[in-house]
Amino acid sequence: MVAIKNIAILAAATSVVVAAPAPANAGFQRMEVRQLDVVDDLIHIGETFLHAITGTLGVLTNTSNGTQLQNLQKALDSLNTQIPSLVKDINGLNIPVISGIAGTVGSIVVNPIFKTLALIVETIGATLASLPVDAFNTIQNPAKIFQTLIKNIGALIDAFKKIFSNLGDALGSLNSATSSLGSEVSSKLPPSSAQ
Repeated sequence: MVAIKNIAILAAATSVVVAAPAPANAGFQRMEVRQLDVVDDLIHIGETFLHAITGTLGVLTNTSNGTQLQNLQKALDSLNTQIPSLVKDINGLNIPVISGIAGTVGSIVVNPIFKTLALIVETIGATLASLPVDAFNTIQNPAKIFQTLIKNIGALIDAFKKIFSNLGDALGSLNSATSSLGSEVSSKLPPSSAQ
């Protein structure tokens, strides 16, 4: 699989060469180069995050290393650790909204992250649907764990919205998966626990 970074750098380099501004626009050119540097940082952050969470799918689907419930809890713990870390890294860049060439490259960064998260959230939802209610109730404080995951995903989306004017087409699938997961969790919780 081609690395996200390689695609983004090639697209950015091609766009910069083709759409290079006249020397009179040196201020604009410096701003665009700065934005591309930030996008390069985001690509690195995104690759690190994707590497960390792709193992979550393996954990969820591999029942030879534990029960389905144990694997679900490992996956949730991993996501509830990794997503806030990514949000912190993104917010640490402290940059204004990126547009133009860098904004287009940004959607190349954001789409794989959202698509991977959507797939993981869908897998978690399917795992929950297959668990008997008794097994679900053995999860310590399930309402809090799942609400934290959904809140963390919302914080991640908000962090990207602060930077990119275009979040790409994968946002819809992530929102849909998150909404479905929320419904599945609500259906498993006793009425007094659902909030």
